[in-house]
Amino acid sequence: MKNKHLRIAIFCRNRPGLVQSITDKLSRLGANLGPTSFAVLGNGAEFTCVATVGGDREIWEFDSAILVMPELVDAQISVHEYGFGTEFGAENRVNFLLTIAGTDRRGLLADFTAFLGSLDVAVVRMTTEVTSSPVDAIFTTRFTVWIDPEHAAETLTKIDAHAQAHKLGVTQMIL
Repeated sequence: MKNKHLRIAIFCRNRPGLVQSITDKLSRLGANLGPTSFAVLGNGAEFTCVATVGGDREIWEFDSAILVMPELVDAQISVHEYGFGTEFGAENRVNFLLTIAGTDRRGLLADFTAFLGSLDVAVVRMTTEVTSSPVDAIFTTRFTVWIDPEHAAETLTKIDAHAQAHKLGVTQMIL
């Protein structure tokens, strides 16, 4: 029987050893992990993966086995068939890391991501955190992106100008 792909998403309280516990359980269930991400969101954590499993395996087998893990008490768990490809295509490559930082305000992220989109910058991964300073909350976002190499210098100059116009600090790193 042909293998199938499952999207497994778990949101729970963060704790040491969480990733090891989840990946070990999935491995013991016969899942071969493909694209996988883990992120801490405040005191919570989100683990998401696309796993290849035998075609005879049922979603409920994974759902029920994950639900009984002691580390995942009160977790939100979602297991569904995954209908997209699992290979990274050209749109998933990365060549730059952009970091913006500034005083937190409503619409900041929406504005900046709209600007990146207008420049045909493909955001592959984004992480954001808000930290307190003695004066204000500081908003820091890291974007792992793809910028067409033929237009990279011009695009990065526009990103710098946009950030400065909005009183944001920006750093760029070639990956």
